[in-house]
Amino acid sequence: MALNRAAVRRDLPYLRRRVKPVAVDVAAAVAPAAEASAAPSVPSTSGGLSLRPAAATAAAAAAPAARPAAAPGFRPAPASAAPGSARPANPARPVRPSLPEPFPAPPIGEVRELGPEHPVLRLDARRSAIGSLIVSGVHAIAWESTDLVTGALTLTSGGVDTAGTPVMTPGNRALVGFDDGDAIVALRHLRSLRRALFIGNGSEPIGVQLFDGSHVSVAVTFTASSEPGAGGASGDRMSVLTLLRIGALIELRAEPVARALSPAELHREFGFQLTARFDARQPRTR
Repeated sequence: MALNRAAVRRDLPYLRRRVKPVAVDVAAAVAPAAEASAAPSVPSTSGGLSLRPAAATAAAAAAPAARPAAAPGFRPAPASAAPGSARPANPARPVRPSLPEPFPAPPIGEVRELGPEHPVLRLDARRSAIGSLIVSGVHAIAWESTDLVTGALTLTSGGVDTAGTPVMTPGNRALVGFDDGDAIVALRHLRSLRRALFIGNGSEPIGVQLFDGSHVSVAVTFTASSEPGAGGASGDRMSVLTLLRIGALIELRAEPVARALSPAELHREFGFQLTARFDARQPRTR
């Protein structure tokens, strides 16, 4: 191969002649330096007076000898700090306190009717998150979101009476609402719901149905014998259904209430303070 003897172009600084790198034997370079440093250096004696202590002179002579010559491209590791000033290990991350487990409750497959004998059941995570929860036989509902937004709907002969503030999901669908006479809860957005109340008319049983066909009914009345201290004859108290979200699970409860109470009175009885509705208004341009 012919040798390129052309001169380097100075007017084009980005053109450079490639130089083949030469392999360097690191072991051969370190060995002579290590042998030279292994021999103790003897301080030269002079006839003059030296004010430097002998111990300091010996330490200064031994310090360079203990450090081997560094190879090209070798970066020595930093000296470790003293044991007393060593940095402590990374502190453990704070552990989130574990919440207490909910009390045992039967699943929907073991309970056919919620009433005095079995007033509560709990759905599993799968049934609590898929599809819609359909509640039939109710004429009034109330809800409360995790943002404490509360509203209510009541079916009347003239249509639907709305009170409070509705809660809409990202798909522009009501979180809790009526559809063809049945109350619907969008379980896909269950995280936005805190609790709900379903009020029947007292003459029809309340039914709950899930996406997989699982269903349960609620007893129409709580008799005086099953509800101590209720007073009055049999049938003066009816059942309402409450829905509570416990983490990612749904808990359904049958609660006895006085039959004579109106939906608005039942809202106050269960602590639903309806949020005043506020309609956003576009600002004026002039």
